[in-house]
Amino acid sequence: MSKNLTNVPAHIAKFVEGLELKPVDQLVQMKPKERVDAAVFGLKLELAGKLYAGFALLGLKEEMGHGKYMAALAEHGIPVSSANYCTNLVGLIKRVPKSNFQTFVNLEPSKLDLMTSWSDEEIKEFSSGHEVRGLTIDDAKDMSVRDVKAQLKESQKSNNELEQELNKVTQENSKLNEQIKLSRKKQNSLEGFNYPLSIERIRIESSVISAQSTQFIDDMEQLAVELTQATDLNKDKKKQEAEFSAGASSLYLNLKAIHSKSAYLMKWFAETIGEDYLPGNPEDVPVMSKQEAEKIQSLHKLMLAESRLDRDSRESQRKTKRKNKKAK
Repeated sequence: MSKNLTNVPAHIAKFVEGLELKPVDQLVQMKPKERVDAAVFGLKLELAGKLYAGFALLGLKEEMGHGKYMAALAEHGIPVSSANYCTNLVGLIKRVPKSNFQTFVNLEPSKLDLMTSWSDEEIKEFSSGHEVRGLTIDDAKDMSVRDVKAQLKESQKSNNELEQELNKVTQENSKLNEQIKLSRKKQNSLEGFNYPLSIERIRIESSVISAQSTQFIDDMEQLAVELTQATDLNKDKKKQEAEFSAGASSLYLNLKAIHSKSAYLMKWFAETIGEDYLPGNPEDVPVMSKQEAEKIQSLHKLMLAESRLDRDSRESQRKTKRKNKKAK
């Protein structure tokens, strides 16, 4: 017997084995709550039946041999695609954490089939209610199979494009780092002088973090623009003012927090490190070599690509929630 068929978790076995139905004349005479429970049970049978078939076929190809297995399927009129569909569902269900099992199996088998290639971590996150590939389990329940498939396809396309961009930038960054290694003695404009690694790291990373902070502040500016262009506010003037005020207050308080932290850090720098080290004139700042500038520029590109990936993920989540809200 195949190892895949051993040690089936009890909660999965119980779900699959509960296929026996009560006669309909008894069903309609049951108490209301029992009838609702029966309806929920009935809706789950579609998945349970496919898992039943999946467990029956799982590992059978290895036991019988490819030729005999395919002949047996053909003899009984079972399409190969259907057999694979059922065994793939078994593989998926066995990877769902027990604590999230009941929530997960409420999805239609045709939706679950779209997730059989997901990683264990993605399945765990998704079944726990977190967003995966621009989709949450609540979204999937309310959306049609076609819409779920379209969302996953769009998410995959976006991720593929960003991964390609990220890989390209990473490769460029690797080449530049190699060039800088070879010409390290010439990195500083002061002849015969090299910065220690700690100082070099601070100079480069602070530049990257600065660019990243600027990008996030640009995102805040975009949110402010979106606030001025909001079209879904309540038609009642008082309620509209209250809604607009909520958005404006949130933006202001968060911007104030950024400003306060920056002001505090500048003051701390002057008091702790000393004003003697604050450049009074631009020409006082040590000039970076061409190689250093190229390295920083490459890190900027890498950071911006990663930031874009994160931003697009947030935007995808917002679009999905708006779409589901409109559908309701």
